[in-house]
Amino acid sequence: MRKRAEEARRESEGRFAAFMTHLPAAAFLKDEGGRTLFANQYLQELLGFKNWEGETTGSLVAGEVGQQMEEDDRKALSQGPLKVQETVVDSHGDSRTFETIKFPIQLERATMLLGGISVDITERKRAEEELRATEQRLSESQRVAHVGSWSWDLTTGAMVWTPELYRVFGVSLDTFVPSGEALLSVIH
Repeated sequence: MRKRAEEARRESEGRFAAFMTHLPAAAFLKDEGGRTLFANQYLQELLGFKNWEGETTGSLVAGEVGQQMEEDDRKALSQGPLKVQETVVDSHGDSRTFETIKFPIQLERATMLLGGISVDITERKRAEEELRATEQRLSESQRVAHVGSWSWDLTTGAMVWTPELYRVFGVSLDTFVPSGEALLSVIH
């Protein structure tokens, strides 16, 4: 019976180790003093960590970024789960943005640990920036050409106008509510 339980424990630990090795996100565990107890393979390769065990974030990630990470660690330990965006330079010199969730882990004895997982959102941030720039160019083009555009959801009846369309029809963005009837009322 004891041998079977030990074998089951080893299998469980093996599955967990394989999961952490193949996880396409950074995972870490730190003690209450901020010393790193665990960093998965993704995190080690991402930042080029070699001798990370027992090191603080400030000694592994230089400058203000490391200091902010340590401040966020303390906040998560004292206040509970915390979601932050962190931008780091990876081992190839590229800037990467991560959405990180940090959370306290209370063990049976009085020891408190900090766990965390970080997902790379660099491409999403770039796409959001590109979308904002495209929307700004469209808005500027409509302003210069003195044209606007609108969309109408025929299922709900909801209508959305661009700011320039309000100007074209001489109505207030603050008080005019676009609708099919309202559109007909402003067309002369």
